[in-house]
Amino acid sequence: MINVDTLYSRVKDLARKDKAGYLGPDEFNRHLVDCQTLLFEFYSEQLERDQDVPDAMRTFIERSNLQCVAGFVTIPSDFEHTLRVNWRKVTNVPGGEPVVSYILALPISGSEINVTLQNTVRGPSLAAKRVYYKVESTALHIWPEEDGSVEFEYLRAPVTPNRATTLDSTNDEYNYDSANSTQLEWEASQAPNFIDLLLWHYGLPTRESAIMQWVASKKGIVENR
Repeated sequence: MINVDTLYSRVKDLARKDKAGYLGPDEFNRHLVDCQTLLFEFYSEQLERDQDVPDAMRTFIERSNLQCVAGFVTIPSDFEHTLRVNWRKVTNVPGGEPVVSYILALPISGSEINVTLQNTVRGPSLAAKRVYYKVESTALHIWPEEDGSVEFEYLRAPVTPNRATTLDSTNDEYNYDSANSTQLEWEASQAPNFIDLLLWHYGLPTRESAIMQWVASKKGIVENR
């Protein structure tokens, strides 16, 4: 994890050296949340390009067994990106424990659905181990449309970070409140990226890095956030 107060202190020190002024707690938290969104998008693009989960995102991998009713599975509320869908095939063994095996479900796009479903060779069939899925708004649509369960592996959204503070009215200062703060779930190796992104939000110089080059290429979009 990355401690939000350590991050704040580091950025504050760098801002002081640059004579950038005061870092308000509300403003810092807004920027921190936006930085997390940017970093998640940066690594999501790597995932889409390489078809492999970057090491930085592995802490967000979740695996759940979910019920499928008539071909529909409710997606978890923290879902961000599908990694794998397996149909759980349960075979009862007389006098023994049920045996669970898995059939890998293949993603299918809207333009392929009708052609594939009506194809006698490639159509969905549990017996032939052909299962397909499509991510819809709040559910997975599974073919064949049967009752059962699936193993759903996905990337979840990181929790929203927050550096909580209490106001010291005597000194008119905000003091760090560790008990009510929410730390960043990212590995400590990502702290330099968060520092760079925070400095960028405050208009301060940053080091040359892959994430900052990516931000520069997306600058028109980022500035409209």
